[in-house]
Parts: sequence; C-alpha cells; structure tokens
Amino acid sequence: MLHSNVIFVAEDREQAKFVPPNKRFHKDHFVDEDAYNDLIVAKAQLLKEFPFWGILGLTVVLVEMPKEQMPTLATDGMHVFYNAEFCKSLTKGERVFAMAHELFHGLFEHAGKSSRFEQYTGINWVKIMKNGTPEEQADAKAKSQLWNFAADFIVNDGLVEAHVGEFIKTIPILHDDKYRGWSVEEVYDDLLENPDQIPQGAQCLDEHIEINVVPDGEMDGDGSPKQESDGAGNTKITMSESDYEKLKKQWQDTMFSAATAQKEHEARESQAAGCIPSAIQRLIDDLSKPKANWKAFLRRACTQIINRRYTFRTPNKALFSQGWTLPGFRDRHNKLDIAVFVDTSGSVQEEQLTAFVSEMQGMLAAFPRYKVHVNCFDGAVVEDSVMVLEKSSGPAGWADVKANIMKFIGKIGGGGGTDFMCNWEYLKERKMKPRMIIMLTDGYPCGDWGIKDYAPTIFFMMGNRGNITAPFGHSIHYEEL
Repeated sequence: MLHSNVIFVAEDREQAKFVPPNKRFHKDHFVDEDAYNDLIVAKAQLLKEFPFWGILGLTVVLVEMPKEQMPTLATDGMHVFYNAEFCKSLTKGERVFAMAHELFHGLFEHAGKSSRFEQYTGINWVKIMKNGTPEEQADAKAKSQLWNFAADFIVNDGLVEAHVGEFIKTIPILHDDKYRGWSVEEVYDDLLENPDQIPQGAQCLDEHIEINVVPDGEMDGDGSPKQESDGAGNTKITMSESDYEKLKKQWQDTMFSAATAQKEHEARESQAAGCIPSAIQRLIDDLSKPKANWKAFLRRACTQIINRRYTFRTPNKALFSQGWTLPGFRDRHNKLDIAVFVDTSGSVQEEQLTAFVSEMQGMLAAFPRYKVHVNCFDGAVVEDSVMVLEKSSGPAGWADVKANIMKFIGKIGGGGGTDFMCNWEYLKERKMKPRMIIMLTDGYPCGDWGIKDYAPTIFFMMGNRGNITAPFGHSIHYEEL
C-alpha cells in the first residue's frame, strides 16, 4: 500500500543507489515498499504497546539507504536510515527492538554535540586522519569502535530492562546487564581496560553518526545539515548551533510528552510501570528539576575530561586471539587537569564562596591524581591568590593539598569590578592550556565573557535568579543556599 505522507521512489534499485543525505527529509523516503511497511508496523506496535517509544518514533523520518552505504540502521536525531534487506531479515519483534534502539540513541545524544567521544578522549578526528601517524590513526579507530560498543551495551540493556520488542538474535549484538546504570564513558573505560568483555564476533546493531556543531555563521550554502566522512569510516553530520539546539529541545519536549502518555497508558491498562528504562527515567527526572544539581554536574564534568592515555607500545593482549589489537592503559597519566577562577567582585557573597570551595575540596578528594590551577579575580587576577593544587598519589599528597586549600581560603580577596577576560589573558601569557575551565561567578562581567574555544568552560553562576546564560560553554545556576 502507498502512504500519503511519503515520497515513493518507483525507479529500479540499481537506479537508486544513492539517496542524497545532504538534505533534511520531511517525509519518509523508500524504494522497497515491503521493508518500509514492516517498519511502519513496528512504529505502530510501539505506539500501541509502548506509547513512550511510539510517540518518540513520530519525530523521526524513515529514509531507506542502499546496502553498500548502510548495512543495518543509523540515526542522526532527525531520520532513521535503514537498509531494506537487513530490516526484512529481522523478525517482527526484532524490528520493534531495532526502532526503539535508534530512538534511544537520539535521547542520549550518543552521537552528541561535537561528539561526546571527541570531548571525552580529546581525539581530533580531522587532525589525526590528515596528519597523524599510522599508529595514531589505528589507535583512534580502535577507540572509536570501543566507544560505539559502549553506547550499544547501554542501549540494548535499557531495552531488555524495559521489555521493549524482542532482543535481536539475527546478528550478534552486544548485551551485558552488568553495565546497567553506567554511563557511556564508564563503559568505554571498562572496555579499554577489559576488552575481553566484548563477545567474540559481536557487533553494533547500527552505524553511529557523529554530529559536529558549528556557529551559525560558519555553515556553508543554505545552512542545511551537511554529511561527510571523518576519514575513519564514520559518518559526520555538521549542523549549525541554532539548528542543533532546536533539535535537542524537540527531543526533550517530546520525551516529556511521551513519558506522560506512558503513565496514562499504564494507569488505563492497569499495567505495571517499567517500559521506560531506568537510565531514561533518570534523564527525565534530571531535566524536570527546576535547578541543576551543580555538585553532581561538577563531579561528572571533571570525570569526563580526565586525561587518560593509552599506548600501543604495551598493547592489551587479551584479544590477540580474536584479531583485536588495543592500546594498553598508562595509569600514571590518569590525571585531572583544570583551571578554576573564583569571582571575588563585590556582588559575590561569602557563604557562596565558602560552599564552592568546600565542594571543590570534596571533589578533589575523589581523584587520585590532579593538577588544578586556581585563583581569585575581580578587575584583574589577584596575584596573591594564585595557587596550583597538585596531588600525585597516596595519603601524604592529599594532606598537602588540604593544607594548600586552607591557604587559598585565607588568600581570597578582591571586591572590585569584574573582568572575566583577565583569566584567559593570564593563561595565554603563561602558555597554560587546561583541559577544562571552571568559573565561579555572579554572571555580570564588565566586558567579554572570555575566549570561547580556548578550553571547555563551565560557568557556575549565583545570585542572578537563573536569568543569565553565558554565550558559550555550560551555564549552571547554583541551588539556593
């Protein structure tokens, strides 16, 4: 049967080897009608039995791709790309699972803004694939594959936990319930250190698309999303900042509506709750909170940028027999490296400073090794407050750090105007490049906010009732003290 909301391509498959990806489809696009109808049935079953997933499924457009370009499925948050032959090879229940799998990726931004993988590992694909050594390229490709495995471990277990569809056995996909409640970053680290967790012959269900977000003025042509290869066999979609934020908000708004519909369905059908995986329920709860849990966010952000290094000089030998060559872990480089700037202008209250410094002390206690540059500032960096809190290992190192934190508290000073740029200028003059910058401030600079692309930046703001958002980085508003 034909559907009024689709573009039906009647040409022979040999004439339709390439479905143009450099555009956003607003209607379903297919060649094989039988495969397409199978997916429509899967979406309808989700809508009937699992309203949460069914409503999310209404937000994506189905686009068939040739086998040589798309062996299974993929999503960029706007479309679900699929291979018709693969989808027809699945059972009815497996197609329901596969569709929910793609929606799960969209909710958690597993491709992510400028790639969560690149943000966490520090790997610059463009630079490595153009100028990297063969060893560096092999290292990057191996880590990228493990990241994709980590994402699929989490998605597949979430669907098993929620009893959505039928677990796919047509191909050997990944699943281990030990990862329930973990983040992608945590699973990735575990797989790097314990690659034997990957079953022999296992594979990702889908192709993973990376999303690269650029400022609005840097988009070429008509501003539509652009697709390209990253040089490692992965697909990258380039989107403008405004388009990405709209897409993200659309997913979040739909998720809230879908969760409400699911609860109503469960109440109406006298059905026990549980078709929303616990990981997604936590995401809903977090986004529903009126204010950010800044302590948890601070710890999570620091964990994700920790400088972990691996080397092929001492490769991990656990999977040699299966043809895998993975880098070994250099534990001595597992060090947090950040800069913390404390706004001590006249509008910042003493109790707010005390709360932040206290949390900083608790946060640092959770890391075995770190180097933290910290200083106060108002109209300029308070030179007497500049300190480096560094810990190598062992309880003796922590005792020294606690003593230095107490010294820093005693040197807090300022009280004048507020010049954010003085901190970046201070770093540039000393050729310092931290992995992350944390700003504690009231959000009222006298001039610029800082240098956008110098390092990932988090602005922890207080006293402005949540009405101010920094023009770049993450803006987190304090809980009431």
